[in-house]
Amino acid sequence: LILTPMVLFEQSATNLGDTISESLMEAYYNLVDDVYFNGTGTAAFLDQVGLKVGLTGGGTQNTASTQQGSYWTGSTNTVTSWTTADFLKPMSLVNNLNTGRACWIMSRQVYMQGPLRLATAATTGMNPDFLINSGNTYMVPSQQRGAAPAGPRAYLLGEPVYFSQRMSTVTSADAGVIKAYYGDFVTGSIIGHRTQLEIASSSEYAFNKRALATRGFGEFGVNICGDGRATATQCGPICALSAST
Repeated sequence: LILTPMVLFEQSATNLGDTISESLMEAYYNLVDDVYFNGTGTAAFLDQVGLKVGLTGGGTQNTASTQQGSYWTGSTNTVTSWTTADFLKPMSLVNNLNTGRACWIMSRQVYMQGPLRLATAATTGMNPDFLINSGNTYMVPSQQRGAAPAGPRAYLLGEPVYFSQRMSTVTSADAGVIKAYYGDFVTGSIIGHRTQLEIASSSEYAFNKRALATRGFGEFGVNICGDGRATATQCGPICALSAST
């Protein structure tokens, strides 16, 4: 719910209605992302379980370079010291997926300090080919020119990368934290929207304050559904990549 003094509508040179609607949409879809990636079944996540604990294995595996169900732990406890092998491993573990839909999801910061660091550090022996797609078109964000493409804005080992603000960044408390997901998210999960986001306004709700009340309402549910054929030693269609402890 957003309360906006009427005087702002009367004096603003911009369309405040659009600004308010965009703010509500951003808040709603940030919530969807947060539940989908980080949901633990608690009230903070609307009692819903997301990828964080919903994949087979029940949570992060913290011993370096080991697998537990659909969770793989990197070689160290910090993304900035990971090697190419750390990103290759989840790609080799996934099963029962449509490879045409496979992609990465991580925060922009993890991408910049992980894959992009590897591609630009002279000591790694890597080159920008680490970040190209199958058509050899460079998609490193810093190299883009002109209009933004309709698809993903980055690639990792030939697979598209999508950024989420609700994924973990790079901090001093990285140990045991999931830093990225790889796989076929359409096969492995569902986000069901029972209703589309509804935005409505009322001048009566805050009549005594001479303010316009605008509220957004939507219903959604997260289901991690494609991991049924995963086992303690075999990954499903989605693999979580976490830092070690």
